[in-house]
Amino acid sequence: MIQLNRNKIKLFNIFFVPILCCFWLYSLLNLSNVDLAYRSCAILPLFFLIGYVLLFVVKKKKICDIHLIIMLLFFVKLFILPELVIFTGTFDISRMNSDLLRNIGDAVLLQSLEWITIVCCLCVMNINKSEIKYFDRKWDTLASKKVWRVILVCFLIIIMSMIVYPSLTYKFRPVFFASETEEILWKQMSTVAVSTINSAIYYPLNWLITVTRLSFVYFLIIKIWKKREKKSNVVSIIVSIFVIVLGLVVIVPDDVAASIIAAVCLFVMLTKLYPDKRRAIVNILLLAASLFFIYVFFGKAFSGEAKITDSFSLLSRRLNAYFSGFVNMAASLDMKAPDKLTYFAGDFLRSFPVIKGFFVNMPTTTELFNSALGYDVIYNSQIIPLEGQAYFYFNFIGVIIAPIIVTKICVYFYNKMLCSSSTYEYFIYCFYSLLFAFGLVMYDNFLMLYLFLSYVPLYLIGIFIKRRRRDERVNLS
Repeated sequence: MIQLNRNKIKLFNIFFVPILCCFWLYSLLNLSNVDLAYRSCAILPLFFLIGYVLLFVVKKKKICDIHLIIMLLFFVKLFILPELVIFTGTFDISRMNSDLLRNIGDAVLLQSLEWITIVCCLCVMNINKSEIKYFDRKWDTLASKKVWRVILVCFLIIIMSMIVYPSLTYKFRPVFFASETEEILWKQMSTVAVSTINSAIYYPLNWLITVTRLSFVYFLIIKIWKKREKKSNVVSIIVSIFVIVLGLVVIVPDDVAASIIAAVCLFVMLTKLYPDKRRAIVNILLLAASLFFIYVFFGKAFSGEAKITDSFSLLSRRLNAYFSGFVNMAASLDMKAPDKLTYFAGDFLRSFPVIKGFFVNMPTTTELFNSALGYDVIYNSQIIPLEGQAYFYFNFIGVIIAPIIVTKICVYFYNKMLCSSSTYEYFIYCFYSLLFAFGLVMYDNFLMLYLFLSYVPLYLIGIFIKRRRRDERVNLS
């Protein structure tokens, strides 16, 4: 992906690790002021630091950007969130099930086990030493007429479907809402609108919109790259960034995270399409990602005239919800079901995009989790933690096996991406790699399966393009 400066990372860690250690030790002094139920969360930052140092000691100069992405995600989950709870002295569960407090200690231990398991997995897994630096522009026939014809046909189908079913427009939402009230109102309207469409029709159309939208943005960027002049790189980059932001960020489907991941992948791909402007593109990406994170979490938490402690409390709730914090994990431990096989069947069968509509009435762990959490039992908007779902089905062994499988898949696609000379292969492998990396903290196991299967057509297009390239080579030789 993005080239790393090893010396700068080493220098950063020399200051970063001691600062985190001091911050954690200082927080321990305030532990007596923390509610008794939440004191055990002080263990999480310690385990994060142990795993962080262990990974850098074992991998040394072999640390790459996928390692940093995973560590950054768990830094928020295992360090920032617990420290916020310690700072505020409690966690606001006024709108949640108070019974989950008895599971906090067990949740902390299971999340610590999950993190150490992931670190050990990353330590033993190898990353490709070399990366193909440039794409083969001569043989990259991605913008073929056949592919474009398929995309246009899909667009026509989508437009006609929206004319027949206007409520399909509620699949899309602004990436930002002015307030939580507006977001809840959108959920209500979306639920009512979707209910007017037969499930057997809605879910295939939903899948078609998802795939077509992403494919169109990708192929348009490739077309810009191919049509550019040598002296107009800046213009091409600006236009490409505008296409990415407009197509994937401004207006997004109900799964915001997948759209943001796709946008990041396309930004990363731009660094290889325009290698002479790599640093500028990387800076834009880092700036955009930082501003997005600050706005989504800090901006909303600290808006208005609320007290500083209330703002931090709101921030901790948002981080817990989006990063599957220990409170959500505690709720998953409170899940009870007489027949787990029925829930497994529901989770599995509803992971297939096209046929999902035939199984919408089957029970799932998402519904069971939201009921145990007691927060959103109507829309079931909270995602069950990956390790919580694994524990529900397979007990302790699931907490170990599930993260190992997801991490292995993540690194597998990352290695495939590094040795890809085709822009399309690079993009889809990058997307899958980041999807599973973010899935470790943001998705459950079956939601990752659903997203993986949703974008399988993109993978099939890649196979078609690869064969076309091979045929052209044979003909020319």
